[in-house]
Amino acid sequence: MKVKIDFKRCAGHARCMEEAPDVFGYNNTTNFTFVHRGADLEANRAAIDLAIMACPEQAISWVDDNAMSVEDAAEGLD
Repeated sequence: MKVKIDFKRCAGHARCMEEAPDVFGYNNTTNFTFVHRGADLEANRAAIDLAIMACPEQAISWVDDNAMSVEDAAEGLD
């Protein structure tokens, strides 16, 4: 599993950072939240679940590592 942030929904409240600071960061230049590279998602699973529940925009979710994005699926139609 991996963590996905929907940047169309994210409003930069940064509540995820309060719940899981080892996983989430905030870029002051872009005003977007991000997942730290190399973050141990399994070790922080409970904190990530809290971050998902704390997000007022519902912009964070767990996704299957093997899940294909809409963009990836569209490329296969060419």
